[in-house]
Amino acid sequence: LPPPEPSAMKLCAISTALLAPLAAAGTNPIAKVLELIAGLQEKIIADGEQSQKVFHEFSEWCEERSANVGFEIKTAKAEIVDLKAAIDNSAAQIGAANAKIEDLARLMSTDEADLKAAKEIRD
Repeated sequence: LPPPEPSAMKLCAISTALLAPLAAAGTNPIAKVLELIAGLQEKIIADGEQSQKVFHEFSEWCEERSANVGFEIKTAKAEIVDLKAAIDNSAAQIGAANAKIEDLARLMSTDEADLKAAKEIRD
């Protein structure tokens, strides 16, 4: 809740000040009204102060959270760059390993053919 407007608080204070002398004469309805207005004014001011305190705490929390999220985003972007580099490196290693596998498979095929030819010569 926003704090009470100054004009409403001024009106309560002025009406209290103007009607206070009338209330001093004794207990009458006007005095009771003034007493109730003064009590209400105190409650409104206390509620406003409490609301302002809660708003201030929430505002600080929002600012702190915003800063933390900003740092988390910055860190995550740096991690993205690192992970993309790791992915590219791994992709290159996979390509090299596949090429080596193809070479070894070709050599194995050649060796098997040579072995088969050597067995035929022996037999």
